[in-house]
Amino acid sequence: MFLSAQILRTTGRSGRSFRADHGVISLNALRTVSKTPLIFTALMLLFAAAQSGCRGRAKDEVYIETMAAEIRDLEDQCYEYDYQYRRLEQENAALQQRLAHAQRQLERETPKTSSLLGGFGSGSQRSRTTPEFTPPSVADPSEANSIAPQQLPSAPEGGFDDGEFNDMGDVPLDDLTPPTIDYGSPPPVSVLPQDGSIAPEDDLELNLSRIEVPSMMASHSSSDDAPERLASLNSAVRPAEVPPRERVTDFRIVELAFHPTMTRSVDMDENEGDDGVMIVLKPKNVSGQFIPLKAQLTVLILDPSLPQSQATIGYRKFSEAEVAAKTEPIGARQGIHLQLPWRSGVSPRADRVIVMVKSTHENGKELVGSRDVILSNSSQFKTVWTPRQPEVGRGVLAGSHQPRSAWPVIPTSAAAPIADRVQRPAPLQQFTGP
Repeated sequence: MFLSAQILRTTGRSGRSFRADHGVISLNALRTVSKTPLIFTALMLLFAAAQSGCRGRAKDEVYIETMAAEIRDLEDQCYEYDYQYRRLEQENAALQQRLAHAQRQLERETPKTSSLLGGFGSGSQRSRTTPEFTPPSVADPSEANSIAPQQLPSAPEGGFDDGEFNDMGDVPLDDLTPPTIDYGSPPPVSVLPQDGSIAPEDDLELNLSRIEVPSMMASHSSSDDAPERLASLNSAVRPAEVPPRERVTDFRIVELAFHPTMTRSVDMDENEGDDGVMIVLKPKNVSGQFIPLKAQLTVLILDPSLPQSQATIGYRKFSEAEVAAKTEPIGARQGIHLQLPWRSGVSPRADRVIVMVKSTHENGKELVGSRDVILSNSSQFKTVWTPRQPEVGRGVLAGSHQPRSAWPVIPTSAAAPIADRVQRPAPLQQFTGP
């Protein structure tokens, strides 16, 4: 403004002008200033700064948004790498234990036999001198009947020590029998497949995978003998013939894991949007094996976007008999299948809900597990974001998160239960421009 006023006072004339962010500049004034390069350069710099001053804040905010998204992506990668590292550590420890067990078993099965010439070898090292024998005189064959047999010389002194050879004593040669070799007993005929396929692997071999190829897939026979092959497979698999490594010996439950794909939100009616969650729970022991649950179950569904007094949108208790009725012990659907809808008149506002389960046993022991279930309604605005949590435990299913240790306090009335506030990071502010 000051520079423009000076230019207008210098020229003393007014002409066509244009408006800028810092005042009105006369066209005649620009012609006069153009004759002085220093003033014209300063005026152009001032004009450029006025045009680009408002864009700086917009660029900064866009840059901040981009960096925040990159940080979130790096956090997800960090959690993923940490999970892979923990899983490789567990596999390494398991392989080391199996290797040590195999080495101990091999040492027990390998007999320690002594060499027949062990004493001879030691004696040969102690005495390097070769004994000299006197050859017997050769007699004429015609005088063989009149000449007494020549006596062989005795063993020289210092030649061989006693015990260098395994002396059998005065045992007759007729009593010497070859050792008996035990070739083992063949497997039962009922276990061997009748279609000429590969027999089951030996129990002493280390099975590096739990996925076994059925003999029907390995067989090259025609499809006409399919019933016979199926019967041979059914007869080959028996509970008494299961290898010891597959048997469950520890029935202590240490973890409540969730099935990674079957635990999801479900639509129970024809209207748009989810109406509840389907939970498939897998109780496990310290080795990661499925253990049937004999306890009461309490299921709680929380909405992290609602206030404390309204966070609980689903709550139900299952008795021990109901849990046993909803349990599938074997197969691809192994687990406890539970279906829980939202409370009447309540729907989640966030893009995910928190499912918490608690098992109460007869001895008073309680186990708590939790998992975030993402809703399938894509029309809602994504307002809640949580970083991926690392997995814990041995043999934990992919996608199961670390259980929360704090169980919310549930009042006696199930109509309005109160849960602890669930903390989540605040969403980034939406860009509004300069």
